[in-house]
Amino acid sequence: VAIATIYVLVVFLYERRNKSNVYKVLAYLFIAILIETLGVFLQLTFADTLRIPLIYFEYIICIGKALIPTLLLIFALVYENPRIDIKKYAWIFFIPVYIIVSVWTNSWHGIFFASLGVNTVYGVLYYVYVALAYIQAIPAILLIIRSSMDKSKFLSPQTLLLILACIIPFIPRIVTLIANVSMPEYTMPIAYMLTALVLSLDILKYNVLNAVPIALKSVIDIMSDAFVVIDADGEIVDKNRSFDSKFSILLNLKKNTNISSF
Repeated sequence: VAIATIYVLVVFLYERRNKSNVYKVLAYLFIAILIETLGVFLQLTFADTLRIPLIYFEYIICIGKALIPTLLLIFALVYENPRIDIKKYAWIFFIPVYIIVSVWTNSWHGIFFASLGVNTVYGVLYYVYVALAYIQAIPAILLIIRSSMDKSKFLSPQTLLLILACIIPFIPRIVTLIANVSMPEYTMPIAYMLTALVLSLDILKYNVLNAVPIALKSVIDIMSDAFVVIDADGEIVDKNRSFDSKFSILLNLKKNTNISSF
């Protein structure tokens, strides 16, 4: 169910990648989440029945795990400024590449996983990975919250849902670190599924990825001239109150609808 939910969101985002970099980067972020979730599914399904060593599943899982914090940071930067040149931040991907190579070569050095199994013993590189993940994720979440607050009120459903979507996946990891307890392997896929559902609601109902900054919205709403913004596909991106008051008598035009239907 988690894989299907995340896959649907990936398809939805990827089909809209040409609209803005926000959709594109978010699609890549959920592709990384999908890879980790798929790896966990394969491990839970085949590790015991086929007696496959766990490290082979970690080769898949680590790709998603390593990329998620980095892509979250890139998404935060693009969400704040959709016109930002993503290529300038390509150097950040050195971090996930370093983590992935460390896991793939663990059989040579054994300092990422000292032992892998029921009682997994982590090596030094694992704690380096955890530190790097939070160094990227925490600023990313704070930046997303600040950007969302600039585009809507702090307690608006749009902002609250976006904050919730960001923090859900980190709750199990924080509990694991603080309480020093092992969470079931299926915990993270369920957390990612909830994130996908919350984010989907925020995108479809509150248009979180296309939100106009609240300061700009306040200015355009007091203008007497009516205007509507329509993208190249004919979809209504934005409109002001004057437009609504003048045209609502004739048409019930809403955001994210295509004018061809009218």
